[in-house]
Amino acid sequence: QKGARELSIKTSLVKVTVRKQDTSQLLMTTPGVNFFVSGQFPHIKKPLTNIDVTFQIENATVPDITVYNTYFPEHSSFSFLQGSGVLNSTFNLDLINANGKIHMHAPGIRIGLNGNELKFDLDFSLQLENGDLRQSRFDIKQSEIKVSNLGESKTTGYSENWKAKILMPNGTITWTTPLYFAADAKLKMDSTGPLLELL
Repeated sequence: QKGARELSIKTSLVKVTVRKQDTSQLLMTTPGVNFFVSGQFPHIKKPLTNIDVTFQIENATVPDITVYNTYFPEHSSFSFLQGSGVLNSTFNLDLINANGKIHMHAPGIRIGLNGNELKFDLDFSLQLENGDLRQSRFDIKQSEIKVSNLGESKTTGYSENWKAKILMPNGTITWTTPLYFAADAKLKMDSTGPLLELL
């Protein structure tokens, strides 16, 4: 607005720890969270307008990835068995929408899948748009999950440097317990052998 005053604030929280509600289980620890707030006020006695908030989490440690099993259905054929990871994310909030990016790198994790135990490096990147914070719902755009350096499975016995990538051009995710996730997906892999043994 003409003559409106601008407000811009940057602040940081140091050594942030996030736990599961009513438990001592750590979801992540991070050396800091950065906040950026901007807005306009047409008059000193009037509230801010055009509010925009951005926060960044850099190099947060996920000490025990198994705590995220709570977001899978109770009888899921997939579960995290062991491992840790590093999380980076950026979120932007305004009066209408929430958008953000999440990336996690989790090397050498162990998972259970259909009775098999696997070890591999996991990378996933989520691009979130049109977030509805009241419903905890986001659209997914141009996201992907990468699996690499597949290790030996105790039950199937194969061992090879197998790689796979799941591309998700669009979909939806709702941050509930369990997590609701629906997306169009395209799977790319080095070979189909390991996948066929697991099914």
